[in-house]
Amino acid sequence: MAFKELEISIFSTMTKTIKFATIAATLLMVALAGCKGKTNGSVRLLESMETDGQTIKFEYDNQNRIVKMYSYEGSERVETRTITYNGNDVVAVEYDVEDHLNMSFKRNGNAIHVTDFDFWYTITVSDEGYIIDRKSDHPTAGSRISNYQYQSGNVTSISGVSKNTEGTVTKWARALSYDNKKSPFYYCNTPIWFMQIIFHNTKQNNVTADKVAEGPTTHESQVDNAYQYDKYDFPVKQTSTERVMYGYQDDMVRTRVTKFTYRGAVEAEIDTFGKLTQQVSGYTGGQQHRTDDITVLMKQEAIFLGMIGDESRKMGIAFLNVARTGDKQYEVTGKSKVRDNVCDFRGTMEVLSAKVDIVTSDGIDYFDGAITGKYLFEEDKNQSGTGVFSGFFEIVWNNENLSTYFTSIAHDHVEFNVGATFAGTWISYRTGATRKACWGNLPACIPCCINDGQELQIAEKYRSSGWFDDDSEWIGWWK
Repeated sequence: MAFKELEISIFSTMTKTIKFATIAATLLMVALAGCKGKTNGSVRLLESMETDGQTIKFEYDNQNRIVKMYSYEGSERVETRTITYNGNDVVAVEYDVEDHLNMSFKRNGNAIHVTDFDFWYTITVSDEGYIIDRKSDHPTAGSRISNYQYQSGNVTSISGVSKNTEGTVTKWARALSYDNKKSPFYYCNTPIWFMQIIFHNTKQNNVTADKVAEGPTTHESQVDNAYQYDKYDFPVKQTSTERVMYGYQDDMVRTRVTKFTYRGAVEAEIDTFGKLTQQVSGYTGGQQHRTDDITVLMKQEAIFLGMIGDESRKMGIAFLNVARTGDKQYEVTGKSKVRDNVCDFRGTMEVLSAKVDIVTSDGIDYFDGAITGKYLFEEDKNQSGTGVFSGFFEIVWNNENLSTYFTSIAHDHVEFNVGATFAGTWISYRTGATRKACWGNLPACIPCCINDGQELQIAEKYRSSGWFDDDSEWIGWWK
């Protein structure tokens, strides 16, 4: 399966018989923007896509990177591609088809030399991993230069010039527009530049219109896409209308439908606390207090300390607003801090279980509750060193001061004491690297022990991780 022709124009499939080029072209239109799918704390990844009886199925590693692509005609598998990584970079694609040469990628700084079957070219990538330009000079195919422009992580224009071996120069330009939903590869962690080469996909949003103009002939083409989405804002069906307009013949129009399916959740590994098995119990105390109401966290500033990475680097998390959006769903905005880097984030929390024990003493009810769930917080991509937090949380609360580590919060005229632990992973937008992340106002996420005086003592080996730094830099850092 040769994808390189798609760089010239997705409409080249009208005159070429490239196996599965139709599917690759669909992916090009689905998201020429920027691989991440976490929804409410779980990873959502494209499992397969089908167009006109042709299907591609995807296999991922434990970092949510594509490692295999299986091509089918009907129920028959006709091709397997295996992707090899060196660190976070792709270095090779191997085909199991006889006489098919493999692809290789050699990086030198921000330049990557690509060998694709019997064709080769060089791309320049940004520090964030997006293709800036693509250059080729082939003895039989001529030379070609392409330049890319982006907005909000999406490719909005591609322009270029090519010259064949006879010296004929052709200029061309593409203009693209997008929806505001997630592309099928939104949460895949395969490098963006590789996704652009194979699928012309930067994993952000979905292309709604793609217009190409080529010269010196009056050749224009446009694809308009309409989508159906699931409840997580991922496309499940795409209807594409493609029109090619020539100055010397009638327009060519065709329509095709592509269907997308997604794999099940890959939950973040949690080793801070055990599996969450409590059952939901809706209300207590004559329905005066909801046992699953996490807005109790926001009755005063919810500022947490935690750690990130294998070195347990000191981290701060601040919840600036928590608002209920459904029966057990919440939207959260806040900030994170690692070293001197402060980032904004926005995301969701979903309650999975809630439990409360009521103890009556001298006619007074005392509540001990626990709320567990999952979270997904996405940091602002326009800021430095950002990524996605996901995992599980546990919130314990009571209306009696049972722990010196709880934060006292006034809730419904009752003095509640709340303790929270969030544990999971953080995945970098730029590199795809995964780090463990944990925070809260309980000792579980602090690299320490507790002495007899109930005071926290940070272990000496974490001195280089920021835990012995001057605390003044942490005062009001979220404001």
